[in-house]
This record gives sequence, C-alpha cells and structure tokens, in this order.
Amino acid sequence: MKLELQNITGGYLKDQDIIRNINLTVLPGESVSVIGQNGAGKSTIAKVILGMLPYFSGKVIFNGTDMSRKNTSEIIKSGIGYFMQGGEVFPHLSTYENLIMAGNELKRKDLENQVEKLSKYFTFLHKKELKKEAGYLSGGLRHQLALAMVLIRNPKFLILDEPSAGLSPALMSETYEILIKLKQERKLGIILIEQNVTRAIEFSERIVLIKSGEIEENFESNNSLSIGEVSNLFF
Repeated sequence: MKLELQNITGGYLKDQDIIRNINLTVLPGESVSVIGQNGAGKSTIAKVILGMLPYFSGKVIFNGTDMSRKNTSEIIKSGIGYFMQGGEVFPHLSTYENLIMAGNELKRKDLENQVEKLSKYFTFLHKKELKKEAGYLSGGLRHQLALAMVLIRNPKFLILDEPSAGLSPALMSETYEILIKLKQERKLGIILIEQNVTRAIEFSERIVLIKSGEIEENFESNNSLSIGEVSNLFF
C-alpha cells in the first residue's frame, strides 16, 4: 500500500512547527530510511503520520485515503504498524499476554495463527518463552517482543523508529535479519528512522536526509556509499 505525505508542516504548537513542507511517497514494497541529527524532526514525521501530533498544513494519504481526520487507533486499523523507539512491552505480563494485548481485536484462533507465523521470524516465540513474564526476558528479546507486538496485527505498512537503539551488535544484526525477511516475504512498505547510517544504507532502497525539519536530500541508496559520504551531508 502506498503512503504519501503531501506538503506536511506540523509539530507540537502551531507557532512552533518542527517539520516543514515534507513531501514523501513510499511505494508498496519499498523501504525508505529517514536519517538526520538528533532533533532534526525524524520521529516527528512518524508521529504526524500516526496522528499522534497535529499538522497544520498538508495531507497524509494511505492507500488512496486521506488520513487527516482519523485518530491514531483508526490509522493503525487501516494497516500501518508503528514500532516506537525503545520497544515498549508490559513487563508484568507473559510474552503471550503481551501479544494478546497488542492483538486484542483478533479472534483467538486468528491470534494463535499469527503467533505461529511470527515464530518463523522470532525463534523465542515457543511455548516455554510464551509463558515467561516479559520483564524476565533479556533486553534484546523484549525489543523483539515489542516488534512482534506490532506485527501481530499483520500490518501492510511499517514505521520503524530506531529499531537498533540500545542493542548489542549481535542483536542488532539479528533484528535486521528479521526485518529483511519480513520486507522480502511480506512486501511491506517501510519507513525506517535510523541513526545508524550504515544500517540505513544496507536496508533501504532510498535515503531521506532531514535537516532542521526539512528534507535536505532524497536519493537512492547504494551499498557502495560509505558512511563518511552520507555523514558529510549532515553538516
């Protein structure tokens, strides 16, 4: 499903916009990485798409539908999944109960089918781990559980906000292997917000550089690009 941002300006207060004149189209099955310095407006774009922050001009169009007047719940139900930076879970609930909470509108049989499908990507989703309280999982597995909670609804489009933040190099690689499989097998459109420029280049077909709330550069990704070449654009 195609996502279009048409001339979006928005932020927390009307006279203090954080992002300005954002125009971006992500095609079905395409992945686009949004990079930039801290405070540039990367996460604001995600929150505007999800209806979590207001925008003062422009439109968000998803699958041909204007999402401007829809709330966050309606936008998620339309097929957009959102992984929030930090990967929040319910620590006092079991792994399976976390998945139930995330997929609370699914029938039990559909939920079980989704868990089985996700176990193909997340090896810890087996009976023993499903019963374990999420608070007792390692930090990396809690991170992956949070991602599985996003995927339990079988979204058609993903917005991933810093999925590698706080992960060890090994767990970062494992998480990106999961994301690459999902992208290839489910043909998801993806917006990846990522500080790790190397991962952004490797993962996405296109790179968007945000600078002071505006799109500074929009170019096709190429694995031959060096981190230095891309980082030079930041300054």
